Amino acid sequence: MRWSDKILCANAIRGWRQSIQDDSGQALVESAVTLVVTLSLIFTIMTVCLLMYSYGLICETAREGARYACTHGANCVDANGASCTLTADQINTYTKSSTSMPNLGGGTLTAQASYPSGNNTPGSLVQVTVTYQFPLTIPLVSGSLNNVPLSTTSRMTILQ
Repeated sequence: MRWSDKILCANAIRGWRQSIQDDSGQALVESAVTLVVTLSLIFTIMTVCLLMYSYGLICETAREGARYACTHGANCVDANGASCTLTADQINTYTKSSTSMPNLGGGTLTAQASYPSGNNTPGSLVQVTVTYQFPLTIPLVSGSLNNVPLSTTSRMTILQ
């Protein structure tokens, strides 16, 4: 074997070894994996925060419905002397329409008013229950958790 052939062979082996030990693509792969995990974590945290925000808003909605109902009991009269007594259906409608909830999650809200004491006379209780179906979407998790039911109840004593 000639000297030049030996140099060419040595250079080929050296190039082959360097290509096996080359780490230039490793950083790209590590960055891609880390980015997927980091973004999934960030969006999961955002979803949980949105869930907690929605729960706070439905609590306020239930309180608002109960406040409205406790001032419109059996003895309620307006400025003209006409009765302003409300039924449970009217309280439900008011509660659903009075919400300041922007519905960022895109779920459905239902309200259910009732009188645990049996009537709507002053001194009796009114109870408003609000339920919200929060659509849960977590990155890289499919199907098993479609909706999270959030529910809250507010009770107040009827004033008039």
